[in-house]
Amino acid sequence: MAQIVKQSQPAQSNRKQPDPVTVIGQQFCVPYEVDLTCTRSKPRVTDRSYEITDVDGTLIFKMLVKNMSFSHKRTLLGADGNPIVTIMRKNKKVPDFRVKGSWSQPSMIYEGTSSTILAQTHKDEEFQSIFSGKDKFVATLRSNIDYAFAVILFLILVM
Repeated sequence: MAQIVKQSQPAQSNRKQPDPVTVIGQQFCVPYEVDLTCTRSKPRVTDRSYEITDVDGTLIFKMLVKNMSFSHKRTLLGADGNPIVTIMRKNKKVPDFRVKGSWSQPSMIYEGTSSTILAQTHKDEEFQSIFSGKDKFVATLRSNIDYAFAVILFLILVM
């Protein structure tokens, strides 16, 4: 599995780090803010793929969504192709978390009923993505957030 690279050294602070939010695994929590980019391929007749990369372009996760699947199951794969978690769309609410937004709008993951934002996205309007037929969004995750879980929640919005 690829390692998330810290963007910059955080300033020393007396502020306490937020408690980790771990759902899928502690190995997906890091003590600094993380930016991940999700690229959605141009739809094909049978499927559509998603690639999640870090700020250096290193592949972290991928997902292939079959268009003709009746099960609505989706499996998030690591960069090595091994399954990390399988999800099934039922609704946009996960116990203790709220997800608001869509692929075309900014999306946010909130902690419970609070206004605390754990992660948020914005659409990347890069010149190259307009002509390549690919869509991109960038997700910024607060430190100590299970980024595999956050990616899954954001992908549920587009399923």
